[in-house]
Amino acid sequence: MHERNPYGRPPDFARLCAVHAELRPHCKLIANGKVHLDFTDDAAVRALTRALLKEDFALDVELPSGSLCPRVPQRLNYLLWIEDAILASGRNADAIRGIDIGTGASCIYALLGARRFGWSFVATEAESSSAEAARRNVERNGLVERVEVVKTDGDGPLIEGVVTSSSTGFSFCMCNPPFFDGDGDTAERFVGRGEREWENGGVQTGGKRSAPRSGTIASENELATEGGEVAFIGRLIEESARLREKVKLYTTMLGKKSSVARLAARLAKKAEEEKSLRFTTGELRQGRTQRWLLAWTYAEDVKLPMRPASLELVVKERTRDQAMPWIREQLSALRVDILREEEGADDEGRLECRVTAPTWLRRRRKGKKGGEETENEDAPFAPFPLSLSLRDTRPSVTLVFTIDDEARKRELSQLVVHLSNKLIVNSKGSV
Repeated sequence: MHERNPYGRPPDFARLCAVHAELRPHCKLIANGKVHLDFTDDAAVRALTRALLKEDFALDVELPSGSLCPRVPQRLNYLLWIEDAILASGRNADAIRGIDIGTGASCIYALLGARRFGWSFVATEAESSSAEAARRNVERNGLVERVEVVKTDGDGPLIEGVVTSSSTGFSFCMCNPPFFDGDGDTAERFVGRGEREWENGGVQTGGKRSAPRSGTIASENELATEGGEVAFIGRLIEESARLREKVKLYTTMLGKKSSVARLAARLAKKAEEEKSLRFTTGELRQGRTQRWLLAWTYAEDVKLPMRPASLELVVKERTRDQAMPWIREQLSALRVDILREEEGADDEGRLECRVTAPTWLRRRRKGKKGGEETENEDAPFAPFPLSLSLRDTRPSVTLVFTIDDEARKRELSQLVVHLSNKLIVNSKGSV
């Protein structure tokens, strides 16, 4: 849960039931004196969502039967993550204008963004009835001046038409695409309850998957799209390459961890050709639910929402001046580019680097096939910046490796382990 998300603590169901009559039929008092809500019941989840939106954001939101019911804590988490980038980039909240791709009947992201943060939105929706429901929700809550709902063509561009027809640019776009790839993928996890509606409540799939802890009823187009979320966001990546800085920050939430690696690899390949392209990944947890985030930008003045990570390596019985040539040699051998070298005080130096290939991983696999070096067959590697400080902590030197993105800490750890092993080979610290 994001640190600024008020739902870090569970809602007070007893208080909510006392205030919101719609929620009362779905709550019951259990033996320990607490109020219990059955989260496997879609009707109960809908009543809770409406109660939370009214109680905490003064939003009266229609949730049409058969449409996806948004989970408020999860949606707020995503918006807070975007706010991190906005705050880090020093932008004025009053001037923030976003695009919500596929806003759905609830129009939840745009309504929350406008009410909680004061942002303006263009909310797109390809399904006619959902677009109409979204417009009603905007009007019902008096947010017509801040939120415009635009009906789009499901087979057409995701945002290109909206952006190119606008006289002003956009601060960001956001998206929560359908996870699944067509009806077959959906049918493995949901049961049809009508011509175009699906339900996951209590479904078991051949004993391989436990029943869900939260009931969901949704329309077909909200759950599945051809090629799944990877294909959907792949379209957004291609449009962003044409639109570039007309949208300052491109973002999406993803439902499958495997999608993150595939889409990050695609962005990494583009970044090799377009140096202004930067991207990052993130992770959100709401109770037992986990989602992943991907963001990218072509704008130099945008700071991506990342958490730094650091690791240390001690070089014993050496000074900084003795350790510096060794670390330069090691980084060069690993094809880590040293972009800049800074001289600080007498006891500290700094190297700004760029890691362009995981050469230490390929070296670790040497000897697996007849002593010949074999290539790492994992997904393409995404380059990342690396800062290295050398602190003279006599009688040793401490090397501090820092990266901007905590999500890449595993790769940083592998690099530091490789260098540590080189120290051991070289007579326990002799460089």
